[in-house]
Amino acid sequence: MAQQIDENNLEANQGSKQVQEDLMRLREEIAKKAAQQQQAQQGKPQKQDENLSFSTMLSQWKSEDKQREYEENRRAPTTKYDPDSKRIFKNW
Repeated sequence: MAQQIDENNLEANQGSKQVQEDLMRLREEIAKKAAQQQQAQQGKPQKQDENLSFSTMLSQWKSEDKQREYEENRRAPTTKYDPDSKRIFKNW
């Protein structure tokens, strides 16, 4: 606005040049950061993976066979109840 009013205003011209230089410098920095982020994202999995729940991530790694084996080993072997197996015949 100051340049439109008076084109011979040195302070306005200097301020305008400095602002233009700062804008160019900031645009270059933003472009560099965007390029770095893009390179970093190419090396990493997509951002969607970061928002997965623990159970979802666990399901990607666990194997159904390993899970079945764990369940079988965890449970005690079942036997049919036999009332005579614990009976004491001492007082009969």
